Amino acid sequence: MKKNTPFSAVFQINGKGEIKKEWFGRTVIYSDHRFAYEEAQDMIESQTPIVSEKHSLRNGSYTVDDATFTAVITLDKIARNLRKDRMKSGALSFDRVEVNFNLKEDNTPESVFFKTFKRC
Repeated sequence: MKKNTPFSAVFQINGKGEIKKEWFGRTVIYSDHRFAYEEAQDMIESQTPIVSEKHSLRNGSYTVDDATFTAVITLDKIARNLRKDRMKSGALSFDRVEVNFNLKEDNTPESVFFKTFKRC
């Protein structure tokens, strides 16, 4: 393999987020789907497989297949449960603010705003 081949951690987890199998090694990654955080969050919040035009990085809204939508929703549920368990065990929570920009037609910044996220 080439020197710059990605190194991956591959996990098989159950519905509770428990690791059942793990593997570490150099890989070539082929993605069936690739989402920006905003696209995945849009599906999670709307509880539909549709990524709205407002959040889409593509040209307009689009719909993902059922298997992909189910995976996104399932992983969100697991992440929420793991986060809740971490907080119960005394983990620290550092709130952070993420800045984003509204862009003009020519992609120059028009205004700035703070991203808001729903609390789990």
